[in-house]
Formats: sequence, structure tokens, C-alpha cells
Amino acid sequence: MKPIPAMRVVTSTGAQVLGRPPFGAFLSVSTDTRTLEPGALFIALRGENFDGHRFLGKAEERGALAAIVDEAGIAEYPCDLPIYIVKDTLKAYGDLASGYRRQFSIPVVGITGTVGKTTTKDFTSAILGALGPVVATEANFNNDVGVPQTLFGITDNTAAAVVEMGMRGAGQIARLAAVAEPTCGIITTIGKTHSEFFADGEAGVARAKTELLWGLADGAPVGLPAESPWLESVLRPAAKGPVTTFGMAAGDVRAEDYRLVDGGAAFRIASPEGHVDVHLSAPGRHLALNAAAAFCTAIWHAVPLEAAAEALASVSLGKHRLQVHHAPGGWTVIDDSYNAGPESTRAALEVLHDWPAKRRFAVLGDMRELGPAAEAEHIALGVPAARTLDMLVTVGELASFIGEAAFDAGLSKWIHAADAGSAAEAVESLLREGDVVLVKGSRALALEHAVEGLVQ
Repeated sequence: MKPIPAMRVVTSTGAQVLGRPPFGAFLSVSTDTRTLEPGALFIALRGENFDGHRFLGKAEERGALAAIVDEAGIAEYPCDLPIYIVKDTLKAYGDLASGYRRQFSIPVVGITGTVGKTTTKDFTSAILGALGPVVATEANFNNDVGVPQTLFGITDNTAAAVVEMGMRGAGQIARLAAVAEPTCGIITTIGKTHSEFFADGEAGVARAKTELLWGLADGAPVGLPAESPWLESVLRPAAKGPVTTFGMAAGDVRAEDYRLVDGGAAFRIASPEGHVDVHLSAPGRHLALNAAAAFCTAIWHAVPLEAAAEALASVSLGKHRLQVHHAPGGWTVIDDSYNAGPESTRAALEVLHDWPAKRRFAVLGDMRELGPAAEAEHIALGVPAARTLDMLVTVGELASFIGEAAFDAGLSKWIHAADAGSAAEAVESLLREGDVVLVKGSRALALEHAVEGLVQ
């Protein structure tokens, strides 16, 4: 991070200074005293289950030069640090990050969407690595704490930044875009996940995602999903600059001729700049779609297609994202337990359908945050599950609807398990050499524990 002059905190946040004014510059910005380093500015954030104001003393002990607090916090937890007082410390954190980001004239890619954000972010970061060092959102820290954290990672040596943006309601992406000020943007998909936060379901999700586009400057290029039913009615009208569409069967940038090769996705990218063959380390048609989205940034920033393809070949997806494990018993476990929604679960079942195997099993858990559509969305997975599987194990009250629907659609073997451990036991007793099992569900079900049981 580039040092931040003390007075810039006032100009960026509108804070009032209490006591002796800070001097010099802050070497870092921290919201966590466990990782705070000497010379830092500490920001006391509040949450449902925590209050950073309680750790002002600890921040001082660890070498913080000053702190940003709110009026209630400093009244309850006084300290000897130089203090900046604001109404809302979370907003101040974002405002400070925004002021910091404006010091750098580099490409900043904003990425949002119902699914595929993190993978597209990883692919885009790899591609833009051809320009030089890239700063990108770590893991999926894509909220109003994680986005400022990402921006503070920019230095004078940074060639580009890639910022993932998530949301749990209207207005949240607009705020993140205002903080990050992206120079271009990508919307990966529009789907039903998070629809519980909108009265009109998926339409509300679509509008919320366009907040990224409205937050871009005039003329900024955007990448949009060619095969989305919301493309012409909602997404394209929000673009302020040239649109590059991407898809599998349609779009300016297409991932064509998908096939499974050596356990990974192989396909050809077709674009206005030419064609190139791509091979990913993980399987999935949806990963090919994410790659097509990332290739939009190669076109915008003049990265040769061959260099982009080479960069993607070395990308490893995060833990529990289509990780393939070969168990001692001779069966294969596809661990996609990181999270689940209707779109990503269908995509995972497609991966399983394409995978060469003697028999195909799945442990499927609840898909959360679907609101009134939850039961119907789980039932809708019954047919693809029945078409793909030899046996299904479900975990969670909602997931039982998948099992019932699959059973009605002709699947003869279905077990409903109480938890991840029970699910692993039910499947493991039946697995044989040459079988493959998919594990997928929302984070709350902790199905990674089922993976551990099946692999060991």
C-alpha cells in the first residue's frame, strides 16, 4: 500500500479530529487488530456480532497511529490514540478507499453476477497479468469491507485491479461501484440466487446487477451474457459504453466445441480478434462461459489471445470449487461444496453427466436465499438429477424436494441424510472402483465434511 497522508483522511471522509491531530502518513489501513501492523490507521467497524471500538486499546498497543471511530463508540471506549470521528465508520472506510483508488490511473475491472463471479475474477486476473502485477479480490471478499481492502492493495507497481462485487439487496453494488470506480465491467449471469431480497424475484436481481453498469463512466466497455433473457430488456440499456457479449452458442466472444480432456475443460474461444484453444485444470461448461467473459478484458486491453489462453491454463480454482479427488477405494469425488444455487447446481450436474464413470452419485444440500421460489427451484432439479444419477443423497429440509422430484422422475435410489457425516456414510458403503460422486450444497450445510469422509 502507498502511504496515506494523515490530512487526506479528513478530506476523504469529512471526519472531525479529536485531540492532538495525527501527523505524517499511515503505512496501512486495518480493521482487525490481530493483523494490524505498526504505523496503521485503525478503523473501528461495527457488525451484528462485533464492535471494533472495543479494541481501540489493543490497536494502540500494536502500534496504530490513529483510529476512525463513531461518536457512540468513543464515548463508550475512550482511548489515547489520535481520533477521527465520523457518523458511520463503514462508510468512512469505503470513502477513504475511494480517495486512495483515485491516485492510480490503471484499468479497474468490476465483476458481478449471480454465479461465476469469483472464477471470472480469477480468470480475468490471470489474463491481465500480461500487463504486469494485478491486485484482485482475495477469495470472495466482495462486500463493503472486502472491496476497500482490495483497493488498499494497489501500489505504484500495480498494472490493473480486478474487483469482485456481491450483493444481498438493492443499492449495495451501487455503493461498491462508487467506491471502486471501475473503468470497465462484467456481469457474469443473472439468476435466482438472492431473489429472496426482491419482491419481484429474478427481475429485481437483474436490476440490482445493473448498478455496476450505471456506476461506470461514460464510454466504459462492458461484458454481458449473450444468452441471458435479461440482456436486451435490462442489461444492455444500462450500458454507458460499448458492449461485448459472451456465451457458448452466441455472443461476440464464444466458448465453442466444449469437451472434457484429462479431467479439465477444453474448448475454443472465438472472438472478433481471432480464435484460440483453451484448456482449464477443472471441468465444466460454466467454467468455459466464465473464461469467455474474462476474454472480453483481453480484447479491451490488447492482451494477445494466445497469452490469455496460456494464463488460464495455470489457474487453479479455490477450495471446494470443482476440486477433483481420487479416493484410495478407486472412486472419484468432485468437491463443489463451496456453495450452491439453481444455476451452479445444474452446471455441476452437467459436469457429473459428462464425467466417464461406471456409476454416478451425488450428495446435494439445500440451496439457500431463494425466498418464495425455494421449493419450486429444488423441485426443478429433480429431472436433471434423475437423468444423471444412479443414486442421490440429500441433506437439508429443502434438498428433500430434489429427492422427491427425482424419485418421481424415475430415480430409484434416494436417501435423505441428517447431516454431512451421515450422507458420507450412506454413499461410501455403496461406492466401488470407477464410480464418481458429486458433493454440492449451500455453505450452511458444511458439506465439505462429507467430502472429507468420502476421500479418506
